[in-house]
Amino acid sequence: MRKASVYSYLSGLALVLLMMACAQDEPSLLIGNWIAYEVLEEGEPLDINASEIQLEFVDDMIYSYKSTLDYEEAGQYNVQSSYLYTTDTLTEFQAARKAVEIIQLTADSLQLRMNDEGKERILKMLRDSSSVSTPPVN
Repeated sequence: MRKASVYSYLSGLALVLLMMACAQDEPSLLIGNWIAYEVLEEGEPLDINASEIQLEFVDDMIYSYKSTLDYEEAGQYNVQSSYLYTTDTLTEFQAARKAVEIIQLTADSLQLRMNDEGKERILKMLRDSSSVSTPPVN
């Protein structure tokens, strides 16, 4: 019986390690253009034109971000575990590194959790299908 529990533990550990290895491949799913379709604050939708919020990730760890009220930033990003870290290099002074939690990342959707003045904000985005390159048809 003890042998079975050891094998069960090792199987579970192997599964966790496999999932962690797969999660490290996820940042490549970020590459491309993303357009927001909904922004929730404390679980309630914000009354804004969410499609004005756009994120672009380039494979050399560069990002650009556009939001409402003509806000823009761009710079470097990296992903560690389930967190997206960005450093804006557009401002005159070196901005502090920001972090948001990636709560969902698939080939066509991205959801980020952030804290805005103590309130939870969820940004829901879809991949801009025009940014996905398709192979030429022969």
